[in-house]
Amino acid sequence: MKNREIELYKLGFAKNEHNYTFFHTYQYVHSWYIDFYSVYEPDEEFWQDYLKGLKSDLQEAKKQYYDDLKQHPAYDFAVKEFKKKLTDKLNHYKSNLQDET
Repeated sequence: MKNREIELYKLGFAKNEHNYTFFHTYQYVHSWYIDFYSVYEPDEEFWQDYLKGLKSDLQEAKKQYYDDLKQHPAYDFAVKEFKKKLTDKLNHYKSNLQDET
């Protein structure tokens, strides 16, 4: 059963600090909860299907989160600012290189 806990820890889950009755995580603006029954009671085949579905749900939530983030008006501004800072750094290093040569 420890392997199941380790798999959940790898996905970012943690045991509930208050009463240890479920695992939880907060990723991609969603709370995810898994009760202990789902982890410890079912057979291995059920667990593998459950884990596969959980990983799929997390991937879909991640994709949706980043798609929504790209639609935000501030995203274009942040990309433009990042490119400006990157260009400034490149110009700074090119200037230093010319000074050295």
